[in-house]
Amino acid sequence: MFKKIIFAMLIAVLLALPFGASVYADGPDGEGSQGPRDLERFGGKVTDINSTARSFTIQKRGGDSVTFDIDEDTRYRSRSGEFTGFDDLELDMVVIVFAKEEESGLLAKVVVALDQAILDAERAAGRVVSIGTNSFTMQTRAGETLTLQVDDQTRFISRGRTVNGLEDLEEGMRVGVLYTIQEDGSLLAKAVLAGRQNAGERPEGQRPDGEGSQGPRDLERFGGKVTDINSTARSFTIQKRGGDSVTFDIDEDTRYRSRSGEFTGFDDLELDMVVIVFAKEEESGLLAKVVVALDQAILDAERAAGRVVSIGTNSFTMQTRAGETLTLQVDDQTRFISRGRTVNGLEDLEEGMRVGVLYTIQEDGSLLAKAVLAGRQNAGERPEGQRPDGEGPDQREPGGRPAEEPAS
Repeated sequence: MFKKIIFAMLIAVLLALPFGASVYADGPDGEGSQGPRDLERFGGKVTDINSTARSFTIQKRGGDSVTFDIDEDTRYRSRSGEFTGFDDLELDMVVIVFAKEEESGLLAKVVVALDQAILDAERAAGRVVSIGTNSFTMQTRAGETLTLQVDDQTRFISRGRTVNGLEDLEEGMRVGVLYTIQEDGSLLAKAVLAGRQNAGERPEGQRPDGEGSQGPRDLERFGGKVTDINSTARSFTIQKRGGDSVTFDIDEDTRYRSRSGEFTGFDDLELDMVVIVFAKEEESGLLAKVVVALDQAILDAERAAGRVVSIGTNSFTMQTRAGETLTLQVDDQTRFISRGRTVNGLEDLEEGMRVGVLYTIQEDGSLLAKAVLAGRQNAGERPEGQRPDGEGPDQREPGGRPAEEPAS
């Protein structure tokens, strides 16, 4: 289990601590790390709880044991919020302890209980290759391609809270992912730690000239708009974002993919279609191995994430994470996506429900939802902005910060 903790520890602490809390770097000896107010960090499994002495002991990764005292100022943190005090400690619980050296010994100032689901999860790190409506595909550092589903329980973590959901991911973005394998074989992301691509940095495996990125089986990835289709030569050309053109041959093994499933072969290619092409360098040129047709309506859409405020007959109103209020129309083309298909239309939305929305701005200025990714409100959780007594809006954001005024 401790091998899994090595990768999971950062994400688990971020999930458990309030936003804005400091995460301390490992000390060179691995024994603890210095943080604000001379706190040291220790991680391990609880092996003893002394209710009389108000102390507990953990066994660290290397096998050494450390005992901590607690007092009335000791704080307790967990992702679920159910770990609220000393009496919630259990044997074999995996914890992170931020402690201070006192004359009597180590005094625990903050105790973080790690999420067992996170600790038991599989791990992967790499770059985002593509983003779908309720999933994303990444290429790991080992060159493996993984497609990960997300749901309303998937936690997104990033510096400055710049990545709050699937809609904020970008191709080429570095990610660390904790995921579980579902019964149907699909991969469900439990936590995504996302970081921006550094300026001037190319994704792992990308050629120095920026012309493509290395994937499994020495495939290169290209993206752009189809500008020419040669049915005789069985080839097509795309124009990339930078303006350069690239031509690909196809053969009987070339595979075709699209969200709708209607893009099944070379004859379905159309001019101005936006595609991602995974190709292999052959003596005769680039051979397309996989061609993915992207949904233009989704590509052109605006994005927003937040909570449902009210539901109308053919529209709903949401409050975004930035505090902006948006009213979105829906029509028979609006796609509703949710875990377990619990939300299939406007009638299934609920006030307080978390949503991610892709929408377009119509000629009359109204907003039309193209896709709605909906998640249930957590048990015991109140909608953002609602006062703890449920009586009305609270003018503070989660975490206690004053809410910003909506943009005029």
